[in-house]
Amino acid sequence: MANRRQLKKAINYVIIDIVEASYSAQLYNVKKTDASEKIINAAADLQDNLLSRINQAKSKKDFSAIVADFESKTDELYDQVNKL
Repeated sequence: MANRRQLKKAINYVIIDIVEASYSAQLYNVKKTDASEKIINAAADLQDNLLSRINQAKSKKDFSAIVADFESKTDELYDQVNKL
C-alpha cells in the first residue's frame, strides 16, 4: 500500500463487501441469520481494530504487520461467507 489513506479505503471496501455478501446470504436463507450476523460483527470488529492500528502505526514494519493481518483475516471471513 502506498499510504494510510489508500490502506484505509481498501479496508473499508473489503469490509463493506463482506457485510453485503453476508446480508445477501441472509436474504436467501433465513436459517443462516445467526451465522451471518456473527460474520458481520467479526468484520466490524476487524475494521475497528485495523483502523485504530493504522492510526497508531509509526514504521513500515507496523504497516507490514497490519497488511498481513488484513489479508489473512479477511480471507477467513470470505471463507466463512462462502460456506453460508
